[in-house]
Amino acid sequence: MKLSNLFLFTGAAITSYLLVKNRESITDEISDTGQLLRKAQDSLSDIQANLDYLKDQKSTLEDISKDLQYKINVFNQEAQARFAEIQDIWESSPIKQKIIRIKKSQVFILKA
Repeated sequence: MKLSNLFLFTGAAITSYLLVKNRESITDEISDTGQLLRKAQDSLSDIQANLDYLKDQKSTLEDISKDLQYKINVFNQEAQARFAEIQDIWESSPIKQKIIRIKKSQVFILKA
């Protein structure tokens, strides 16, 4: 028998002995690893489902955003038109003229 064969046999025997001696802890480790793998796969599945949901919501939010932007633009245009109309009414209003006269007379009173 060659020396290399003797070393291989001895290494195999020691490995077998250690495997038998630690079989319970090795079995527990394999079981724990399997459970962790299943949990990781479940988590991956949940994450994928959440990503799909977020993608769906993204398109919905984009539609809502476009609609809201349109409504804001319409509101701004209406507000500007109404403000211009109010200014025109105010400029031609006799009430404004009276207020201006009152303010001018108060200025003169303050100066006197």
